[in-house]
Amino acid sequence: DWSQKPSNTLWLAYLNGVPAGYVHCRVEEIRGRRKFFHLLYELTDPDMGQSKVAVVPRCRRRGVGKALLRTTLEHFRDRGVEIATAYAYDYNEAA
Repeated sequence: DWSQKPSNTLWLAYLNGVPAGYVHCRVEEIRGRRKFFHLLYELTDPDMGQSKVAVVPRCRRRGVGKALLRTTLEHFRDRGVEIATAYAYDYNEAA
C-alpha cells in the first residue's frame, strides 16, 4: 500500500472548509555515481479521475493547484531536491 511508505506524501487542499484538490507523490534517493533524488508520482485507479495533481472544477482558477505545487516543491527542497520539472498534457486546458 503506497500510503504506508514514508517516502510517499499526500496533501489535500481546502477552500472554506471544503475539499478543493490534492497532490500525491514520492521521492526516492537513488545512488550511482552521484547521489540524486527522483520525484515520482503515484498512480491512482483510472476510475478516480486525474491522478497526481487534481483540483475540483468549481475551485479552479483560484490558486489551489498553484498552492499544492508550491507545497510539494517546498517539501522536496527541504529534502535536498535541487531541480523539479512539471508537465501537463496539451489537451488539459485547465492546467
